[in-house]
Amino acid sequence: MAASDRERRQKALLLAVLGSPLLWLVSRHLQEIWSFTAHYWHVLGKICSQQWAAVYGVAGESDFMMYVIGSWLVSFVLYCVLNLVLGCWDFAGKLSVLHMYKIQQEKNAPMEMRRFLRTAGLSGFNMTVVTLALLVLLWPVAKWRVSCGYELPSPLSVAWQLVLCILILEVGFYYMHRAMHQVPFLYRHIHKYHHEWRAPCAMATFYCHPLEHFLVNIGPLTVGPVLVGTHLSTAWLWYVLAQLSTTLAHSGYHFPFLPSSEAHDFHHSRGTQNYGGIGLLDWLHGTDGLFRSSPAYQLHFTLWGLTPARDIIRNKTRADDSNHKSQ
Repeated sequence: MAASDRERRQKALLLAVLGSPLLWLVSRHLQEIWSFTAHYWHVLGKICSQQWAAVYGVAGESDFMMYVIGSWLVSFVLYCVLNLVLGCWDFAGKLSVLHMYKIQQEKNAPMEMRRFLRTAGLSGFNMTVVTLALLVLLWPVAKWRVSCGYELPSPLSVAWQLVLCILILEVGFYYMHRAMHQVPFLYRHIHKYHHEWRAPCAMATFYCHPLEHFLVNIGPLTVGPVLVGTHLSTAWLWYVLAQLSTTLAHSGYHFPFLPSSEAHDFHHSRGTQNYGGIGLLDWLHGTDGLFRSSPAYQLHFTLWGLTPARDIIRNKTRADDSNHKSQ
């Protein structure tokens, strides 16, 4: 027993002797990393504050101009840029180098100009007149809930507020969108416009009845920051992220290094299932069962390389067949 106790004390002493410098070294490096990170966020925050002050100054320090006109400009400029880029690929059709990432490869390849212009007309109306009208109507409440001043929120505040906005959008969009499908009157007279595109494209993102754009598209999107009480800079970031997500979902492409568009593309091709944005309520209510049992679900993953999803699955199937035969 004495020998055993002596060995344990020796090991503890050795661990203390060797471990203390190691712990000091690790703590020193962690302190340096923390100092660098804190300095980085301080510099970044200072730059953002300066840019926000400049924008606020251009708006004449008018909260109304910032919330209504500024929010509309953020969404509309992004809408124009995304559709300009993705529209060029759509018109290039099979000649585009990105055609291999197109989900429904035989549809809209290339895009019909007349149909594109008709879609652009209605979606442009929605993104100007309808979006501006909603922002004006929200302003009497938003001015009490959404701050526009010089002081920007902390990164942690932005993070948790964005999470809440995502959940609010998921709830609002899912139930409104599902009602548009399951109430015959709503589908026949309102939502059917949007589903003229069985193979969606970026321009079709906001191609819908103006009432649907008001209630389903931008209603839940813009209500989130008001309910949460965000700073306007957080709201603008939220609008950008949400618009990027929904445009990608309608793009008709499954791009590398970006979230998969297979779920919403399936929704358009079948006219059912996948009513939500992030899939949470579809999973909860079982409104994604048909999608999960379809071949499209096998392609529903993020690409971490340049090989298209269908080629990855095809190669995997061939490899599995080859292994099975060799056995």
